[in-house]
Amino acid sequence: MIKAGVPQNVAMAISGHKSPLMFERYNIVAEDDLDEAAQNIDDFMGAEAQRAPKVAVLHKVA
Repeated sequence: MIKAGVPQNVAMAISGHKSPLMFERYNIVAEDDLDEAAQNIDDFMGAEAQRAPKVAVLHKVA
C-alpha cells in the first residue's frame, strides 16, 4: 500500500495495525528495493563528482 502511495495512517486502518511500530515490523524491504536504492545513490554520487566545486578564493586584505 505504501508503494502505491497510500498514506501510512490509511494503510494502518485498512490492515488493522494499531501502532506504527507494528506496521513497520511487517513492512518488509524487498531485495529489488535495496538494489534500486543503491543504484540511485551511485547515480547521485556520480553526478556530484562531475560537478565543479563552488569555492571562492578569498584574498587576505592587509
